[in-house]
Amino acid sequence: MNFDPSSHRLIPPSQLFSQLAPTAKTPAKTSEKPIPAQPPVAKPVTSSVPPKVSQPPAKKWALSLPTASAGSLANLSFVSQTPAQVIAPSSPSVSRSAQRLALPARPANALSGSEFIASIQQLSGAQREDAILQQILAGNVPEQQRNFKQLQLSAKGSDGQVHNATVNVMPDYLAVGSDADQVLVPLTPLTAQKIADATGTVLPTRKLVNDIYASAEVKLQPSPKPPGAKMTSTAYFAEHNTTVQKQRLAANAKPGQLIAGHKKDVVISNSLDRKPGTVAIYGWHQPTKNQQGKAIQPLSTIHEDTYADYSHGIRLIGGTVNVDGVERSTAEVLRDPVLAALLSDEGPIKNSRIKLR
Repeated sequence: MNFDPSSHRLIPPSQLFSQLAPTAKTPAKTSEKPIPAQPPVAKPVTSSVPPKVSQPPAKKWALSLPTASAGSLANLSFVSQTPAQVIAPSSPSVSRSAQRLALPARPANALSGSEFIASIQQLSGAQREDAILQQILAGNVPEQQRNFKQLQLSAKGSDGQVHNATVNVMPDYLAVGSDADQVLVPLTPLTAQKIADATGTVLPTRKLVNDIYASAEVKLQPSPKPPGAKMTSTAYFAEHNTTVQKQRLAANAKPGQLIAGHKKDVVISNSLDRKPGTVAIYGWHQPTKNQQGKAIQPLSTIHEDTYADYSHGIRLIGGTVNVDGVERSTAEVLRDPVLAALLSDEGPIKNSRIKLR
């Protein structure tokens, strides 16, 4: 029997983190009490390795919160009230497709984008990242973002031959909420990679960011906000999201159209091998007459990999690419010295994943 996420209410992050004291000198005890008349909560498991179970999925669910201390913030994991089981995109109820983002169906009573952003206003850093990760992996993502758009690309390989590829890309940057009420969610590369791992996708390269902009059906103008400490605040995230939504309306953007120009991309790059522990960002294209756009953010690794500000966006790329009529792993094509030119302007990219800590 498949788990039906639509019958369960996601716990608002504001309630989830209300008992945490990240500045405490000693480990703080959670005040969460057992749910009456239920068996004890099973020992937490991480969402990265779903255990195999023969029992039907549990009907009651709660969030397990490991004790927080001054040096660590809580990690979220879904734990059942009976047998321990992770709700993750790799569960049998989530189908994988080259043309669709592999996430559970959005729960019917999930938080809207405005409800979610309001619930995390007091969160920042790792707590905010965990809250966003929990929502996305549970399926609280707009339907219009789930169907990939296809890019038709051609490039001359190192063998001197012209090769053709069909690349699947998300039509927009990751958001939490519904089609009618959603909020774009900037993320660190570490959290973005966890989502990519769970959905069988990869982050884009600089070349793919350029290709996406050139092919975009809707091109929005970058909307920079005043620089400073507030750039990483949730309030700035919300304010910039409001600006982008107004731009969408003015451009008469339709749900599911390929849209670009409104965020910088978190990307994979060979520069991360030379400067590990950083985030590579690129993009925020300004319109040009030839429709190719000019990126106002050159490829940069100036920030550490725990950094995310309002201008960043996460756009995922399908885990397979059709090259000359043959379906191949995107990571494999990125490494291939002959075919890498289809996806990269840096030559072959050996590491197509962000290194997690």
